[in-house]
Amino acid sequence: VAALRARCAAEASTHDARVAEAQRVTAALEKDAEAWAGRAKASREECERAERDLSDLRDQNAAQSTALIKATDTAQADRASRDAMLEAAQAHLDFAARTRKE
Repeated sequence: VAALRARCAAEASTHDARVAEAQRVTAALEKDAEAWAGRAKASREECERAERDLSDLRDQNAAQSTALIKATDTAQADRASRDAMLEAAQAHLDFAARTRKE
């Protein structure tokens, strides 16, 4: 009976040690899981910020492209207007030169 009690006590002690080790491992895994969850959340927030920044840059690019197109159109219209004025001035000069000769 004493041997059986000693064997049971040894098994109980081994069992308690295994339970304690399992609890330590479980606690460490839970801590690691919380850390990974924190990193995942930070990473997701960083990705969301990057997506917002990219969207803002796309909007700015579209606005700049529109402004560039308008500026180009204005410059072309100004050039056409100047060309027309130069042609009119040249026509006046030609007319004045002809009338002087006559």
